[in-house]
Amino acid sequence: FFSAAGRALAAMAVVHGRVWKPGFLLRAKVVFALHGLAALGQAPPTAPPPTATPPPALPPALPPASGCWAREFSFPRCCLARNPPADCWEGSYNFQTCCLTHPVLSNADVNALTHADEDRFWTCGCDKERVTGGQADWSWCAVRRAVMLSWDLGTLYPAFVYLDEAGLAACPLGSFVFMVSHVVSRLNEGQPVTDLPSFLWADEFLSVLLGPGLKGNWLERWLTSGWNSFLMLSHLRHYTQQTPEGGEGPPCTSDGGRGFLEHAAEMIKGGAHVPLSASSSFLAALEGSKCAPESSGSGGGRAVTSAPPAKTGSWDDRGVCCLPRALGFMAISDAISVDWQHKDERRTFLVLAGGAVLSGLRAARPEGKYGGLGALLRSRWPVLDAMDRLFQVPIIDLSLVDTIHRFLQQEPAGLFAPGGRGEATTFQMRIFPRREIVSDMIRYEKAPFCGMRPFLALIERIAVAGGAAQCRGDRQCTLSFIEGGPHLGDCTLWAAAALEAAGMSMFGVGYEPLPDASALFRESVIANRWDGRIVVVPLALAARDGEKVRLAYYPGHNGEGTTVRASAEAHCGKSCTGFSEIDTVTLDSSWPALRAAPMDILKLSVNGEELNVLRGARALLSKRQVCTAMVHVFKAQRGWESAPETDSAPLSAATAAADDSAGQRIFSSDLWRLLTDVGGFEVALHLDKDVTGQVGPEDTRPRPSTRVLRSASELDHMFRSPSSSHDYLIARQVDVSAGSPCAGSLALQHWSEVFG
Repeated sequence: FFSAAGRALAAMAVVHGRVWKPGFLLRAKVVFALHGLAALGQAPPTAPPPTATPPPALPPALPPASGCWAREFSFPRCCLARNPPADCWEGSYNFQTCCLTHPVLSNADVNALTHADEDRFWTCGCDKERVTGGQADWSWCAVRRAVMLSWDLGTLYPAFVYLDEAGLAACPLGSFVFMVSHVVSRLNEGQPVTDLPSFLWADEFLSVLLGPGLKGNWLERWLTSGWNSFLMLSHLRHYTQQTPEGGEGPPCTSDGGRGFLEHAAEMIKGGAHVPLSASSSFLAALEGSKCAPESSGSGGGRAVTSAPPAKTGSWDDRGVCCLPRALGFMAISDAISVDWQHKDERRTFLVLAGGAVLSGLRAARPEGKYGGLGALLRSRWPVLDAMDRLFQVPIIDLSLVDTIHRFLQQEPAGLFAPGGRGEATTFQMRIFPRREIVSDMIRYEKAPFCGMRPFLALIERIAVAGGAAQCRGDRQCTLSFIEGGPHLGDCTLWAAAALEAAGMSMFGVGYEPLPDASALFRESVIANRWDGRIVVVPLALAARDGEKVRLAYYPGHNGEGTTVRASAEAHCGKSCTGFSEIDTVTLDSSWPALRAAPMDILKLSVNGEELNVLRGARALLSKRQVCTAMVHVFKAQRGWESAPETDSAPLSAATAAADDSAGQRIFSSDLWRLLTDVGGFEVALHLDKDVTGQVGPEDTRPRPSTRVLRSASELDHMFRSPSSSHDYLIARQVDVSAGSPCAGSLALQHWSEVFG
C-alpha cells in the first residue's frame, strides 16, 4: 500500500529511453502510376541547398501522463474492475479525476509509446522474451493468439484487470485491444460509449500514438503485428454512424464519393476489391492534396517534426479531405495485394495511407491533443473498417525452416540445417482476405495450418534423405500423394516446396470440393510454378461417381466443411451454411487418369466421409496401388456416429430400433475389411505429440506412441473412446515383395522414422 505522497513521487519518476531522429515535412505530388491508372503519391523530401544551415531541432515534449498510476495502482484495476479495491482512492485520487479526466495514461504507458520506432512495440507478446506483466500466469502471447483467431477475450479479462502498471505498459497494443473490447461489451449492455473510462484511455492512447512525429509506415507495421483491434473498432464505428454525431466531415467530391463508397462497402464486407479505376478516379476528384505525414519518410517510429503549417482556413492546407484520400490509398493497396509481385507498391500505398490518416486527424482536432479515436469513429469515411480488411492479407510467404521449428518442433537437419541449400526456401500461399479460421491461423503462426503433423514429418524425413543422396540406378526419388480435403492446400504446398528443395520429383493431387477454397489452392499452385506437379480437383471424393453431395460448415470455418449426411447438424447446428450441391468422383476413376503409378501416401481429411472415399478406392486398394494412408480419428468419428445414414446398405427400421449401435459396428467392420483384407494394410493408432495444448488433462495416454490394431472390434472400440485432434489412424502396406507396386516406396522406407 502506497501513501498518497509516495504514490505521487513514484508517478513523477523520470521517463527514459526516448530517441528522436531529424525529419522533414513531405509534399504530395501526383507521381505514382500503376497499370496505367494514375494514383496520387508523394515525392521524397527535397534536400536543402548546400549553403542553407537548418536551425537546430528540439525534440517535442513528452505528452502529459497521469499522476494516479504507479506499481500495483493501475488504470484497469481501479477504473475497470466491477468492484475496485478500496485502496485505489484516497485524498485527491478519486474516480472522476483518475478515470474520467485526461490524461489517463501512466508514465509507463507514455514511455512505451515513445518507442514506436522499435520492433518490440509492434511485436510485443510473442517476441523472444516472455512478458508476464506482473502476473505469474499472464502471457501477452496468449492474448495475441486469441485476438488473431477471434477467440473470446472474456476468459482473459479478469486477469488483465489486475495487471500492474508495468504489465499494462509491456504491450501497449494488447492493452488497447482490451480497452476497446471493454467499450464494445459495455456498448452491448446499452451504456453510452464516450462516458466510459476505457473509451477515454483508448482515445488518448490512439491520439498520442498517431500524434506528431509518427512515421508513415506505422500502418503497415500495425497491420502485420497480429494485434487486430480494427474489427471491434469497426463495430464501434457502425454504432456511432447511427447517432447524430455520425457522418462527420465534408463530402470532398461533387457526389460525396457515392460510387467509390459503394465499392468500398463491398470490399469491407469481404467481397471484391475496389476496381483500380474507381479508386484512381476518386483520388483525382478529391479536393485538396496536401496530406503528407510530418516525418522524414517511410522509416519506423517517430521523428522530430517541423512546426505545424499555418492554418489558412482552406480544406487544402488543413487536410480536411485527407481521410477519404487515405481510404482511396487503402483500396488500391487492397486491390494490388492479390499479386505479390506488387508487394513493394502495396507498401508504398500503405505509407501514403498512413500519412494521410495522420494529416486527417490533425485537421479533425487542430486545437486538442486528444480525440483521434472519436474522429475516426464519427467520420463518414470508413477508414477503420478498411483497416480491418487490410489486416486480412490474402498472400503470405511461408518458410520451410520456420515450420520445422514451430510445427514439427525439431531442429532442421540435412539440407534444411543452417547453411543447407533448403534453409532459405519459402513458398507463397493464397488465403482468404477475410475472417476465416484457417486463414487467421496461418496469418498468426506464419506456418501452414496442416492439421496432420505426421504427414509433414514424413515428408521432412523423405526430403532430408533425398537431399543427401543422388538418384541413380534403382533408387527411387519420386513421391506421389493424394490429399482428400486439402482446403487451401497448405499441407500439399509445404510438401512440394520441401521435395523441390531436395531436388526430388513429386506429383500431388488435392480433391477440394469447396469452390472458393479450391480456387485459392489453384492460385497458390500457379504462383509457385507447380502447375503439372500439383493438380487441384474441385470435386468431392465419394463412394460413387457422378452423384451430388451437399457440404455445410459453420460460418468462418469452411475448412471444417462436411457433408450433411456426415453429421453436419451436430457439427454446426442451425448455423450451417455452405454450398448446396457438389459433384462427386471416386479415386478408382480419377487417379489412374491422372497418374499411371501407385500413390505413396493417401491423406484423408474429409470430415466423416473417410469410409465412403475408401469404398470408392476399392480397385486401387485391391491392386495394392495405395502404399500408406493417414486419417484423423476425430474426423472419421463423425462418419462412424452417423453410420446408419452413411452406410451403403442402410439398416432396416427394426434392426436400428433393436440395436442403435449396429450401424456403427458395420462402419468399423467395413473400414477394417477395406484396409486389411482388400488393401493389405497394417492398421495402427498413432497418438501424436500435443504441440497445440489441445489434449485435455484427462487424456493420460503416452505421446507420441503407436499401437497396432488387431481386429475390427479394436477399431470400433477406438471410435467409441474419446479422441483428440492429435490422434491418427495410420496404415501401411506390409509384406511388400519385389516387383509389387509399392516396392521401393519412399513413404514405406521412412515410415518407421516417424511412427516407430
